[in-house]
Amino acid sequence: MITTVLKFIKTREFLLLILIFIIGLWLRTFKLWDNFIFGYDQARDAQRIFDIIHKGDIKLVGPETDIPGVFHGVLYYYILAPVYFLAKMDPNPVLFFLSLVNMSGIFIIYWFSLILFNKKTIALLSSLLWAISYEQASYSKFLSNPSLMPIFVLLFFFGLAVFLLRKKTWGLYVSMLFLGASFHANFFLLYLVLLLPVFLTYFEIELSLKEKTITLLFFALPFIPHSLAEIRWNFNQTRSFLLFLSRDTNTADIMERLGSLLQKISLHLYYSFFSFNNFIAFLFLVVGVFIIYKESRSKKSSTFLLFWILSIVPLFAFKSGVHNTYWITALIHGGTTLLFAYIAGSLLYIKKTLPIGVLLIVIFILSNLNLYKKDNFNNTSLFALQNMTYAQEKKLMDYTYKNANGNKFSICAVTNPLFVNTLWSYLYTAYGQKQYGYLPYWSGQKQYLNSNLLPYDEQHVPLRYLIIEPLGAIPPISKEITVYTEDKVSTFIEEKKFGDLLVQKRILKKPESLFTDTQGLNRQQLKSFEEILGRDYRYTCFNSY
Repeated sequence: MITTVLKFIKTREFLLLILIFIIGLWLRTFKLWDNFIFGYDQARDAQRIFDIIHKGDIKLVGPETDIPGVFHGVLYYYILAPVYFLAKMDPNPVLFFLSLVNMSGIFIIYWFSLILFNKKTIALLSSLLWAISYEQASYSKFLSNPSLMPIFVLLFFFGLAVFLLRKKTWGLYVSMLFLGASFHANFFLLYLVLLLPVFLTYFEIELSLKEKTITLLFFALPFIPHSLAEIRWNFNQTRSFLLFLSRDTNTADIMERLGSLLQKISLHLYYSFFSFNNFIAFLFLVVGVFIIYKESRSKKSSTFLLFWILSIVPLFAFKSGVHNTYWITALIHGGTTLLFAYIAGSLLYIKKTLPIGVLLIVIFILSNLNLYKKDNFNNTSLFALQNMTYAQEKKLMDYTYKNANGNKFSICAVTNPLFVNTLWSYLYTAYGQKQYGYLPYWSGQKQYLNSNLLPYDEQHVPLRYLIIEPLGAIPPISKEITVYTEDKVSTFIEEKKFGDLLVQKRILKKPESLFTDTQGLNRQQLKSFEEILGRDYRYTCFNSY
């Protein structure tokens, strides 16, 4: 193995791969510093990693899923923990690390392509498509557990290909190990285990007792933390998941689910291959699938690739929030990359079709460059639930500190999710305290969901800043009620905007001061707000703890 690697390093193909690696890494890291989405999910995960590093708070489960009581795996936390530790909790080096992880895909998919097609040109083209992919660059700048999905899934199928097509048993063990890792990256990928008997049956492979035992061990290894969590909490996740399945009574027309499937695949093709016309992209995929279907009668490698691309279909059998996420297609990105590289690369081997092959490659490259240009090389729009970048948040914090001029001040925020201080608690601790030497007070509600790293505003310091995040899924009335309650207790001084973030500077009023309306509310609104506050007191930023 080592001898083979050393020989490969001396080849022309290795030098071309290094060049492709440099191009891909540049696309992922250009304008990277501070230029990434950092919202609640990112702060929540960073805070939990902080607790692992500095408090010894061992985690057994990872981020929450859209199914209440069910969690993703915890591997994401432990992979990033050493990087966060070395970076002193600065997320910038963590994003650079994720870019390197994502770029490892060019080497994996190169060898993968050789296993399937045994043609170096197609293998190099596969690596190039992975490197220039706008979608993959977006994954590398997405500070969340799905960022690891493309690599883990790629390694799962790579191991299967090594086992099924090259008859190397270690490939099966690698595949099982990364099946577990894929589950850690996203809970729904657990369903990949159902593909194993399908592949084994089709390829007519019978495992020995030893192979079955070792395979089971490699499969079980990544699930140890989850198993411990299940034992500790009385199998709560299993019960929650079974309850979810039992309640899936959705009877939506099959065409509705088919439409959702086609939409997700079309978007995937748009963001990696054909950004000029996603309909043409889909037609090209259909043609490609038809070609490998015809070849699958005589080539096992084509059958393998066909199974992989079609493996996304069963996910639409159940109604789930995962259908609303973009990253559901991370499951097949490696497969579609290999397919498009195979089609374009095969044309290069025939003199008559060589110009068409070159044209396709040029289209792939220009298509992705078009997306980078549209996004101004930010790569933040694909996964942006809220348009809040780390750079904007730092500018907001700089404003509060510099404006306070060393004096004590409190902050409150209209957050998504509502009444949860996780984002600003982490930001002011990881950046503000490090930069300015002290923390502001938190004047909002007491925190229970995650740790609050800021001291509570028990003394009610006069200088206050009200932060208003982009509303997104938050009803606009949330902002209006919060400003209304703040108008009762503080005087508005000024408002600043940082991207889509707003911050209001305020000074606490004396108790006998009158209410000053800064929003121009009518009587009906005032009455409605008071009724809401009578039911839910949490909108206020003036609390007794």
